[in-house]
Amino acid sequence: MPGQDGIGVLTWLLKRSHRPKTIVITGGSSGIDQNLLLDLCKQLRADKVLVKPVEFETLREAICEGMAP
Repeated sequence: MPGQDGIGVLTWLLKRSHRPKTIVITGGSSGIDQNLLLDLCKQLRADKVLVKPVEFETLREAICEGMAP
C-alpha cells in the first residue's frame, strides 16, 4: 500500500462511525516486534489478524466468520 500501512488504515477506520470488518494479514516488519504488532492490531479493533504465510483455508474461514450474522 504505497504511502500507507495497515496500522494507518486501522487508525483511520477506528474514527469512522461505520467500520467494516477487518482482517489484517501481516508479514511483520523487521523493525517491529511481532507480539507488539499483534497487540496494536487488537487495540485498533482488527477483527482478525493472520500472520504470513496464510493458508487459503485459514483465510477462507476468517472471511466466512466475518460474514456470519
